[in-house]
Amino acid sequence: YNELSQAIEQVKITPLSTFKPTTGAFSQEPIFQSTKPQVAMLGGNKSGKTYCGLIKAGYLLTPEKDIYNKNTGWLMDPYIRKRVPTGRRLMGWISTWATGTQSTTIQPTFNRVLLDYFKPRIESDIFVHATGEIADIEFMTQKQNYIAYTGGNIDYAYLDEPHSEIIYNETKHRFDITKG
Repeated sequence: YNELSQAIEQVKITPLSTFKPTTGAFSQEPIFQSTKPQVAMLGGNKSGKTYCGLIKAGYLLTPEKDIYNKNTGWLMDPYIRKRVPTGRRLMGWISTWATGTQSTTIQPTFNRVLLDYFKPRIESDIFVHATGEIADIEFMTQKQNYIAYTGGNIDYAYLDEPHSEIIYNETKHRFDITKG
């Protein structure tokens, strides 16, 4: 009993571990319960789109822990149970229009939601990469050109604000192998 109570006391309370979507007429629940490969979040300024997008990134790129802080073999997502793939690291993209948008919108929200799980690498005050226990996140901008979006396969992508059709299609193509 004593060992169990100590383990429970050591569980870290974070925005990701305690997140509950809003319910009611403008419910966020369908976003998190959807099994579709792409989910569109629409809403006005300051409505929580970025926050929800980064919560979902954490859910799909972070391992679930038991009360002893050991990996269970599942991803953290409580809505869609997915196993952690074996033999490879997960890869995610978080993309914005430009670095200015990233520094004012994505980075402060990332720090609130995911900083306990990922360590960002910063160049010129801009996040370029983040490393977690089982996953990596690349930070992208549309201004990089679509060539930056080609290459490896990804398990998760969050495209903040509308992206060009070529980048959207290239991002979807990256999911072919991983079924992200």
